[in-house]
Amino acid sequence: MQNHESWQSYFIWLEERGFAYPWPSSSVTPDDQTRQPTSPVRLLAVSDTVLAIEERGLLDKMLAAMGLAQEQCLIAEGQLAAATWEKVATELVLVLGAGAGQAMGLDPAAWVNSRGTIIAHPKVSLGLLPISHPSTLIRQPTDKRQAWVDLQLGMRCLGLVPHHS
Repeated sequence: MQNHESWQSYFIWLEERGFAYPWPSSSVTPDDQTRQPTSPVRLLAVSDTVLAIEERGLLDKMLAAMGLAQEQCLIAEGQLAAATWEKVATELVLVLGAGAGQAMGLDPAAWVNSRGTIIAHPKVSLGLLPISHPSTLIRQPTDKRQAWVDLQLGMRCLGLVPHHS
C-alpha cells in the first residue's frame, strides 16, 4: 500500500466484510493522513493469512477470555496485515504464528525463542506478543495450554486479571 486511496479502499473492504477497524469511515478527506482511532485499540492481532471461520471463532474466544471487548481489538489479516500493524495505535500486538512474525520483519528464530515474552518495539507501547496461529491450535489442541499462558502474559501487560489460571 503506497497511497492513501489504497488504504482507504482496504478499510472500506474490511468494513463491508464486517471487520472493525479503528478509523471512522465518514468525514475522511483524501488528503487526511492523520486519521485517529474513534476508540482505543488495546490489542491488535496480526495474521499473515486470512482467518478461516473456525480460526476466527477461536481467536474471538481467546480475546474474550482475555477480558477484551470486541471494540478494543483489531484483527489484521492477509497480505496487508504486515503493512497495517505499524500504522495502528495500540498497546499490544498479538503476533499469530511465525508467518506473521516473518511478514512483520521479525527473525523466525528470534520469534520462536521469544515465546512467553514480550518483544519490545518502538511503535507499540507494550510490545509484541508471539503466540501460535489459531490454525495451529486447531490442528494441535495440546498447544492451547501454552497459548493460554502466553495470553495471560498479555493480560498482565494490559492490566487485565486472568479469569482462569
